[in-house]
Amino acid sequence: EKRYDTLRSYKNVIKKFYAYLLENEVKTKLILEIKKDVIVRYLDYLFYVKENKAVTYNNNLILLGIFFKWCVERGYLKNNPTEGIIKKKKQPKIRQVLDAETKRKLREYGEDNITFYTTCMLTYYCYIRTTELTKIKRSE
Repeated sequence: EKRYDTLRSYKNVIKKFYAYLLENEVKTKLILEIKKDVIVRYLDYLFYVKENKAVTYNNNLILLGIFFKWCVERGYLKNNPTEGIIKKKKQPKIRQVLDAETKRKLREYGEDNITFYTTCMLTYYCYIRTTELTKIKRSE
């Protein structure tokens, strides 16, 4: 059983891919007609036209691969068209250490905005990701 967020991600990627097919691959009418070249053009569209990062490119490749694997398992396709497509190399994240002046400004701002300050400190000291932070309930 998949988590709600996982299913939502699958649905979102497939929905965007389908929209791309309707707009850019009008000759592709059946799932049987989706070949590796169509997937590559879609991923290139995400990377070069939409200017998505390598992480988004790779996530779309992985999730489409999962979908097409499911299609193969169910007999809708003979082969997974994502096989053999190489992931993009990710650029290292550029992280900045907060200098003393920035910390001071945050602290001063936080005196009047305790919710904002608490949120900043949770992410900074506890390494809580944005998604996790948005799911914390006030009662917790």
